[in-house]
Amino acid sequence: MRQYLDKLTNQLTMYRLMLYLLSAMAGIALILAFIDVLQFNPLSMLIGLILLVGTSLIVNYLFAYIFSVRAHGESALISALILFFIFSPPRT
Repeated sequence: MRQYLDKLTNQLTMYRLMLYLLSAMAGIALILAFIDVLQFNPLSMLIGLILLVGTSLIVNYLFAYIFSVRAHGESALISALILFFIFSPPRT
């Protein structure tokens, strides 16, 4: 059992794990908004998520280009998903 867990954890980085978990949480939040469990407009949530992801990726690649370093897309996506949960969409 321990060998299986070691093999599993060696293949999955912490960035990837956080990205998967935050993506799942965002997906669940959107589903809950669609079925009216959350009091937010699902379209507003989806547009906000798309804007946050797009902005984070563009800024990440822009700064990577400016400072001549390698861009880290997973980090930008994690930051965008965290901001998705911090900022609430406008209520309609």
